[in-house]
Amino acid sequence: MILDLQLNDRYVDLVNEGTELAIRIGKLEDSSLRARPLGGYDRVFVASKDYLAKRGVPQTPDDLLDHDCIIYTLLSSGATWRFRDVDIPITGRLRVNSPDAVSAAATAGLGVAHGPAWLFEAGLNSGRLQFILTNHVAPPVPVQMVYVANRLLPTRAIVFMDFMAEVFSQIPALNGSTPVPTR
Repeated sequence: MILDLQLNDRYVDLVNEGTELAIRIGKLEDSSLRARPLGGYDRVFVASKDYLAKRGVPQTPDDLLDHDCIIYTLLSSGATWRFRDVDIPITGRLRVNSPDAVSAAATAGLGVAHGPAWLFEAGLNSGRLQFILTNHVAPPVPVQMVYVANRLLPTRAIVFMDFMAEVFSQIPALNGSTPVPTR
């Protein structure tokens, strides 16, 4: 038995690429897929202390309209950040296709960022980044394993899916227990 594991941060077309399983983050739009929930996480909003000293601290989601936001180009909602009560179209001078680049750019003072708390842990723990908009929560983001609904899954895929579900169940940040980094 061969396992061909491909790790990348791009949208994989399971139907046309012949891929058996994929992990998807966010709300599923494609009805030809079935999903097995693996967990979910909360998103946070951060910026560097240097950036906030120069540009001010946003107090409401609407304040982001006057800030440079670091745009993660693979975000399913595009250049729109979702809050519980409102969606805000954001703009910025930097667009990146890597979550690590989002974190690095925020830490370097290039703008406001959002994502899972664990993505910003190093910057938060060092004190270079700080949480903002903490009174304006974003909806939780689901994480799931997806597969084509009308395709018979081989045993290896089912075993792998079971394994991943067990692994993900052990990660507190994906199961309603977002650890907040401390300094």
